Amino acid sequence: MSEDPVREKILKAALDLMQAYGVKKFTQPQVARAAGIRQSHLTYYFPRKIDLIMGLLQGHGRPAESTATDAAGPGHAAAIRKGLDVLTSDPGRMRFFLSLILEAQLEPELRSLVDDHMTRFDARVANYYGRKAGDPDVLMFLSALRGLGMRRLVGDGDDGIDIAALEARFQLAPAGGTGDA
Repeated sequence: MSEDPVREKILKAALDLMQAYGVKKFTQPQVARAAGIRQSHLTYYFPRKIDLIMGLLQGHGRPAESTATDAAGPGHAAAIRKGLDVLTSDPGRMRFFLSLILEAQLEPELRSLVDDHMTRFDARVANYYGRKAGDPDVLMFLSALRGLGMRRLVGDGDDGIDIAALEARFQLAPAGGTGDA
């Protein structure tokens, strides 16, 4: 399935700006300029800033063509592993995530989007490990990864994060076998 190239260009520019500046300094005119389009084109696809953020959240960490209840097939497993790695190693994505969390405290609609996004991601990860959504070991594992990602962002922990060691600590093993995808 091919995406609309203008929509994809907008989302890429928006993600780059969000990672660099966070939600507070993130505006539709900036995104339109960065994407090289008129603002009227941007508002055709994303009428409000919240719609643009929703577009980013829908594409962030989502395995292609899967949902939280899909079987953990090879494509799903690779996407989950990539999502876990990004959670700890990509400073731009961590800034994006933290910026959304902070802004969501002031914006009820954004808070709902962020809560839904985290719940879906957490459920996909639980499924990957053959666990039910809300499993306490999976939630603690994800909290540890997020915390380590934040520590890395502030320069306290430049060493690579050993996800396999953390999985072992929380007694998690991918449902389909090894986590090497």
